[in-house]
Amino acid sequence: MTSNRVTLDDIDTMSARDLCAIPVDMLPILQDDLAEAKANFQRQTAALQRLFDTRYADTAEGERENETGVVYITEGDWTIRCEVRKRVDWNQDALNAILDEIERNGENAEDYATFKAFVPENNFKRWPKPIREKFEPARRVIGSSPSYSMRRA
Repeated sequence: MTSNRVTLDDIDTMSARDLCAIPVDMLPILQDDLAEAKANFQRQTAALQRLFDTRYADTAEGERENETGVVYITEGDWTIRCEVRKRVDWNQDALNAILDEIERNGENAEDYATFKAFVPENNFKRWPKPIREKFEPARRVIGSSPSYSMRRA
């Protein structure tokens, strides 16, 4: 016995005319199917991430020279790439106080920061050490979750 139930796979290949012929009562069922598929996808994505973390995170952490960056791990015929991306966040109140102090000392704070109270990381790295040290308390580096990709070695 065949089912008249339309599936998400069915609608992916249906013509516009056939899509319009789907009974309206079927639409919330398809929405529920999609919500379930998304939940399954998110659960499976988290499970796969947990697998990679369990298997490679300690090795990657030990190999990585900084809190962020890319590490390559070889296992058998495979090379696993583990990347922790860097996101830098600045404490806005502390940053504004430092910029105000720079201005009070007769320097131009615009030489060091844009006035969204944001400091470009590449600029920060090039500053003289005394200026960098003033800004350090307002700077916070946040690593992302590791991402993994594989290729044959």
